[in-house]
Amino acid sequence: EAGSLRSAFAGSMWRISAISFHMVLILVCFL
Repeated sequence: EAGSLRSAFAGSMWRISAISFHMVLILVCFL
């Protein structure tokens, strides 16, 4: 149970970091 919870948490963290990374990339392209 703890392992699945940890993997789900890591997945959401990776998704948030990927979204923020794409946002920075888009901003750099616009600048």
